[in-house]
Amino acid sequence: MSDDESKFSNENYSLILNFQDVYRNIGFQISWTLILSILVIVTVHQFFIIELVPLKDSLTPMTMISIPFMYTVPVVLMIITSAFGIRYLKSRKATKQGFVKVQSALVRRAYILNFELEESEGVSQTDKIFNHLSLVFPQVDQIKKRRIKNGYTSIDQPPKFILKRWLRNNKVNRYVYGEFDLSVNTPSGIFLVKITNEKVLTFEDIESTVKEIRKKMKITGLGIESKGEIDRLIFLTKSFDETISKQELNEKMKNLKRYYQIDIIKEKEYGYSTIWIN
Repeated sequence: MSDDESKFSNENYSLILNFQDVYRNIGFQISWTLILSILVIVTVHQFFIIELVPLKDSLTPMTMISIPFMYTVPVVLMIITSAFGIRYLKSRKATKQGFVKVQSALVRRAYILNFELEESEGVSQTDKIFNHLSLVFPQVDQIKKRRIKNGYTSIDQPPKFILKRWLRNNKVNRYVYGEFDLSVNTPSGIFLVKITNEKVLTFEDIESTVKEIRKKMKITGLGIESKGEIDRLIFLTKSFDETISKQELNEKMKNLKRYYQIDIIKEKEYGYSTIWIN
């Protein structure tokens, strides 16, 4: 894959992520605008009852004319916002599925044509996989560039200042993610990497990890699993058994209850190969 093609693919992926973020923010803005318009209507109504009704006999014609306008503006705003909100909700599922399909295609392309052809670089196992993931995911590359700008040469280096070190340790839930070999908080969610090294990876290992995450998230969330917090769970292994076969794995992954993506990567002497791309 040429540098121009790689750059073009990353730019497309970045564009999709940005558009997805904008689309998500539009939903929040619609909600807040609707709430604000309702609060304004309630406030105007209370003002009318408390302040104006007792003085109705002494109100000027101009004041009487302005009263309908005081109601009209927030009511019209509420109606327009509600119409946009209904349209947004109707198209939300299809739009979200479209985002996922496009992202999946771009991720698969970057994994196969870029990720597998590059030799790994880094000072440690976690640093190497972090650097390699930055070739596929623009949000991870954004974190890498920010760290380089701040004078860090590897992902293993802790923050120089105590406050930053505390913030890094608390940016992700250490109770839920503390046992993972790498956890990176990105704009699209947390990237988790679990390294098995000499242990043979089985589907039971994947299943138990997913269940453990769900269990711990429900504990910290008081019975509610925080959806959207994790972007991707990546298993880095040197060997795997027959339960990790593409035909069987496809069906097993579909039945595995989770809201995030799962990838399986095999570590080789000079790089990586993808076993499963969600």
